[in-house]
Amino acid sequence: MSEKEVVSIYQSFSSEMKLWNDKFYILMEESAANHRKQVVHELIPIFDRYVWEDAKRRDERLVSPSTEDPCDYDPETNTIEKIESSESDFVIFIQTHSGLENLFRYTFKKRNENWKLSRRDIFLETKKKWMLHHI
Repeated sequence: MSEKEVVSIYQSFSSEMKLWNDKFYILMEESAANHRKQVVHELIPIFDRYVWEDAKRRDERLVSPSTEDPCDYDPETNTIEKIESSESDFVIFIQTHSGLENLFRYTFKKRNENWKLSRRDIFLETKKKWMLHHI
């Protein structure tokens, strides 16, 4: 896998997550309980395409789905700060530029010739350390 390919996977995932978030944000604000089933139903296929089933905190997002405004998934405004790679993983560092300007670290793992997201971390500026974050 090349950097270009993993960036493409990240951008596709991020684009789909933004569309999902934007579609459901107002509905979730009005009544999360009334829309939960549909929200999860439309999130599962995105996760199946891009996120390993055993990814850290994947199930948490499916059990308790949440949306944000502004969405922290936005390939149009977020920037790739750095990419690190090894034989079995790629790590992409993403800086958000809307709302709270956070730095995220996405780890993509290779299994059976496929690359998917295995974890997402956020950098806590106040503590100067990375913390596991929901996908």
